[in-house]
Amino acid sequence: MKITAFTFKIAISCLTICAMYSCSYSAEFSIKEDKFYLNDKPFFINAVGYAPWRPGQWPGTDKVEAKIIDYDFKMIKAAGFNTIRTWDALDEKELSLAQKHNLYVIQGIWIEPHRDFSDKQWQHMQIDRIREVVSYSKKFPNVLFYLIMTEPKTRAVIYAGEKETEAFFRKIADTVRKIDKRPVSMDSWIPVGFLDHSMWDIATFNAFMFAPESINKVMGFKGYVEFIKENYAKDMPLFIGETGGFSVSKTRRGELPYGGNTEEEQSKGNIDSIKVCIKSGAAGVCTVSWIDTWHYPGDPATHSDEPWQWSGIIGLEDKDDPYGKPRKIYYDLKEFNKALQVKKEPKGLEQASLLIEPAKDMFKPDEEISVNITVSYDNKPLPDRAVRYGFFTEQGWREYDSKTICDENGKISVVCNLAIDGDTGYVLAFASLKDGQYRASDLKFIQIEYKKEPGDYFWVFKDKEFPGNYYIQSGWIGDYQGLKFQDDIVLEDNPKNTCIKISYEPQKDGPGWAGIFWQNPVNNWGDKRGGYNLMGKKELVFSAKGERGGETIADFISGAIQTGEYPDSSYSRIGPIVLTKEWGQYRINLKDKDLSHISGGFGFIVQEKDNPRGCAFFIDDIYYN
Repeated sequence: MKITAFTFKIAISCLTICAMYSCSYSAEFSIKEDKFYLNDKPFFINAVGYAPWRPGQWPGTDKVEAKIIDYDFKMIKAAGFNTIRTWDALDEKELSLAQKHNLYVIQGIWIEPHRDFSDKQWQHMQIDRIREVVSYSKKFPNVLFYLIMTEPKTRAVIYAGEKETEAFFRKIADTVRKIDKRPVSMDSWIPVGFLDHSMWDIATFNAFMFAPESINKVMGFKGYVEFIKENYAKDMPLFIGETGGFSVSKTRRGELPYGGNTEEEQSKGNIDSIKVCIKSGAAGVCTVSWIDTWHYPGDPATHSDEPWQWSGIIGLEDKDDPYGKPRKIYYDLKEFNKALQVKKEPKGLEQASLLIEPAKDMFKPDEEISVNITVSYDNKPLPDRAVRYGFFTEQGWREYDSKTICDENGKISVVCNLAIDGDTGYVLAFASLKDGQYRASDLKFIQIEYKKEPGDYFWVFKDKEFPGNYYIQSGWIGDYQGLKFQDDIVLEDNPKNTCIKISYEPQKDGPGWAGIFWQNPVNNWGDKRGGYNLMGKKELVFSAKGERGGETIADFISGAIQTGEYPDSSYSRIGPIVLTKEWGQYRINLKDKDLSHISGGFGFIVQEKDNPRGCAFFIDDIYYN
């Protein structure tokens, strides 16, 4: 049975934490059943999502000045929030700054959500990172709990295997608990609701009024959050790890307000999200986000029309103003938080029964998916009722919803019209009845047969967020300010998969060249243990073409890391290569090479002298064979 009482002391002498700031409080945080308590009094976590990076800064690489973070924390406290939720860990100085402003911290620890969760070497690196963060965080009394990863991808779970994924997650939870007795949770979401979430001390789910659009249209946001509470957090607190997210971008995507809001609509949407989460039984809520996130999902130097880049409570519309300007939501939240009341709303309608039954336990990717829906009350059918239903898959973000009338036996048979491929893993089927007298809903995970592709390829890049991409394009060198990287390009001559597009513009007074290295682990210049033993592989294969033809690439490289204490065991290259407008396959011969330790799996160098006006080219299907 799940242990639902969990208590730890967060009182400690200020001298043992940091000489900079005095410790102004001592508190006891605890979990009892499905609620949080502070000093034995109910405590609602009213958090804001905080990622400090400013325009032009890369997460995990660039550091934000302490004075800017200090200003942020002062403003967050003034807005009435009691907690900061992070996606990656605050360091010791930043935790001290939060403590200075009497702010609690939900200490996020970033793990790539689309990696191969069964990769033992990668697992080891993540566990080492978790140990490092928890070891220094445990000294700080304002850390409430640890939040691992954000929204693991369904494709990654299916690729690694559900059992292997859950075993890795248990290893994470056990690692944290051996160092610090404070709670640990995973920042989850409904697409991976088929996983066992009972291993965590807190059920953390992200939920938005506009995404997935189909689920919100069918179940309603309140019904959506209530489903999460009833199915994943009956015996533990529910923390909504991300909600709000209403954006003032120019463009709205879809029918629901994902972007394209006025400041008034942003304010109302965010506050309504908090209210609904509270009424649905959440013990804590995190509103996102504190500032505009220029770094998501791509180039941090450009404030694109991506809605998430305009969802900040504080707007960063001028790249030269790191402090930004409060939007209307800031002042409205300030007033709302003063009078915040936590009160669960009683259910008004009669609770009926709605059951979704797939026609079979597992479907093949090219097979028609059919389900039966039955509505009843007190074991008697409810005939001629309007039922909304829909289907959703996170892989490719495909969804739709519809409405139909059940027959005299309360039954409906429906078919999923989504295009289902072999990477889908699961399709979510959901339905809801709400007609002024009765309410009922159900959500089922329909399993899709999955088989890994045969072959002995060791991938550097196959497709965007492919779990078997074992290296990351983190090593930017030379005129890297002139490089633009996109890995979500779909071309007419390869419509089923994404490929990489590199654009290069020579920089004034720069060295006249630029490049990117694919590294393991991220940002490894030979100063970290990592990489893979690729002995037995004979060649590095990749495909490339130019945007116009005639683009010259000085070098394509295997074993790109030749510095530091742990350099690559071999170095190989081909080039220069003049690309054409047609895809060409290229091979770097690795016979008789020592491939026992390769941290730099792939790289390229492009030069201004070869491309004085810049260039653009495409790369795809990079693998060792």
